[in-house]
Amino acid sequence: MITESAEVQCVLKDEDIEEGTLTVSRQCVNNGYFEFGAAYASELKFHTRTDKLVWSSLVGRYLRVTYGLQLSDGTYEEVPVGVFRITECSFSKDGLRRITAYDCLVTLDWELYFLSTSGNSPYQVLQFALDITTQVEIAYGMKTPKVTLGNTKEEIESMPNGTLPLPTSDDIKTPRECISAVAEILGCFVEADRTVPNKIWLRRFRTDTVFRVIPPDIRFSYDVDIDWDRPCDVSTQIRYLDDGSERTSSYTYTAKGDGEFFLTGGYRMILDNKILNLMGETNAKKAADNLAAELTRINQKEYLPVSFAFFGDPSLDPGNMVTCAYNGTEHPTLIGSTVWNYRNTENVTAISGNKTTDISQSKSGLKNETSSGASEEKGASAMRYYTYGNAERIAIADGSMADIAAIRVLSYRATTIVFHAEIRLDVSTTEIIADEKAVA
Repeated sequence: MITESAEVQCVLKDEDIEEGTLTVSRQCVNNGYFEFGAAYASELKFHTRTDKLVWSSLVGRYLRVTYGLQLSDGTYEEVPVGVFRITECSFSKDGLRRITAYDCLVTLDWELYFLSTSGNSPYQVLQFALDITTQVEIAYGMKTPKVTLGNTKEEIESMPNGTLPLPTSDDIKTPRECISAVAEILGCFVEADRTVPNKIWLRRFRTDTVFRVIPPDIRFSYDVDIDWDRPCDVSTQIRYLDDGSERTSSYTYTAKGDGEFFLTGGYRMILDNKILNLMGETNAKKAADNLAAELTRINQKEYLPVSFAFFGDPSLDPGNMVTCAYNGTEHPTLIGSTVWNYRNTENVTAISGNKTTDISQSKSGLKNETSSGASEEKGASAMRYYTYGNAERIAIADGSMADIAAIRVLSYRATTIVFHAEIRLDVSTTEIIADEKAVA
């Protein structure tokens, strides 16, 4: 881990970090429900007692986190975990320092009342939203780092609605809200670059390839959301000018999607996008149709929401597809959020849906909160495993007592509980085999 600024660079090693305190949280959806346009900032937290740093000037400096992966030949590969900007440093009497840092998306939260989404294309609007250095200096008298877009103009134009002209919206107040609204129209989400400071990328959900396989022997627990379904249709409010009254009116337009693996026919994704609402009937309908087609592309892949905890992989990204074994079958799982804990378990939440409601997401501009720890209590229909250790001895069939290695409790639909116990037995025998060794 490197703490860097223009004046100093300092390397923090394993011994400088309090055991079990280093966590990195990322997400591309809200509470596991499918959505477009998420622009959540990744969060880094850790505790340290090191005296290598000047604590009075730590806020605002950058942290570059890398993970040393030992290869089979004994060499190490540096896996980039991310670049973060320190926003908080608290102290305690015993010398413990608590550090909190976020990626560069939090530097786009300046409220600029004169910010407008003027531009002829999504790419131009994104560039305008990122060009805020001078505006912030004028409005607040402060300097802010320049954030750049990693995508090329051609990459943005290849996305759904990537060439549609976008109108001006005076309701958008911050650059991150603007970028989130554009990303929603493009059918993607926003993430910060892992290696380059102050660079962001717009990413589509990667359902075409499996990033890795999560075998049961590296998985500590898992949770399957059985009562779920996929988003299929896209609904949005469309404003139009009533020729009779010469007043602006609106109506709800629903674009129909398709797919092969729906459980109950899917549900609607409702958009409340401050740019899409102003695009006019023709372009707004086209944008909604293109987003429904993007959902159709995603829904051509069969996947099951298997959330799990495992040994951990710092290179795992939200939006990736992994394969998990469940009920004797390997199922692709689309990742919605990860919480990576160095030298501890990593918790992965799968993208699922709720077939009982047609509201699948936050409104545009609300899906960019600073904290990215996404969690939500599942319904009673979810299947859960709980593991307990240090249990007392139990009596087995012949009345003798046995030590318990572990107990796993499986709960399902709040009506069924199954206990699985692993016990230690002292077994002896007098049977003699060919090599005259007793079988124990």
